[in-house]
Amino acid sequence: MTDLFPKEMYLDYTGVIDFTRKKELITRLSHSLQGMEINSGMRKRMIYVLEELLSNSHEYYKKRGLPDEQITLILEQNENNELEIQLSNTVLKEDSASLLEKIELINSLVDEQLQDLFEKAIVSDLTNNFGGGLGLISIRMKTGAEFRVDLIEKNEFQNILNLKTTLNLNI
Repeated sequence: MTDLFPKEMYLDYTGVIDFTRKKELITRLSHSLQGMEINSGMRKRMIYVLEELLSNSHEYYKKRGLPDEQITLILEQNENNELEIQLSNTVLKEDSASLLEKIELINSLVDEQLQDLFEKAIVSDLTNNFGGGLGLISIRMKTGAEFRVDLIEKNEFQNILNLKTTLNLNI
């Protein structure tokens, strides 16, 4: 099978995330996908996942008073013809354990269970603490892949969360 993307195709960004930058990154990915042999459903899914990741980071930083914190975002094709999505962002240590528990729960569920959790999250306070609920559930549903997570200490109050997932481009 022919690769959908040249191996060097990726989105690589490190910097502050705000509404304007989010829009620019989504536009940049959208333009990168033009002219590539990829169906519109896959294109929409890729843009949706990017938008959810950026929105989650932006909202978290806003709610926690961390407007100048930076993210690192990388989207690149791996050897299995999957889009490898990597996001690194700062999280407060006080939020880290709860966020890891949510990711572990989300990873443990199958499609029907994810849908049920998504519906419950809409009306519950699963997302009221600091986020990491609806957005992560919907990303997991869109990609079909589990999250891989590393947590690295940044300082006495903050950690760096490295979140990775994949999107199969062969679909």
